[in-house]
Amino acid sequence: MEIMVIIKFFSILAEITGFRELEIPLTNDIMIEDLITIIFSKTNEKFRNYIANSDGSLKDFITIVLNEKILSKEDIISKKIVNDDIVAFLTPIEGG
Repeated sequence: MEIMVIIKFFSILAEITGFRELEIPLTNDIMIEDLITIIFSKTNEKFRNYIANSDGSLKDFITIVLNEKILSKEDIISKKIVNDDIVAFLTPIEGG
């Protein structure tokens, strides 16, 4: 069964990826952690370097939101993506 997930990029992440939104079809339910790897393959090296450390872990300033709920590091490893989920990548809000 194919499922569809929507990925949203905000602020600098939209500029780096060239996308504000990206729809990714998947052949089955996967974990958020695995989805991040797929997103890396659909975007660019600059995005990967910006949000991930050299060991592949996410940098501390990156926030991932699943269906309007902020995910913890544990959630990223344990949560499954299902059809019509919306995953957003956020950076800290800057301003003055």
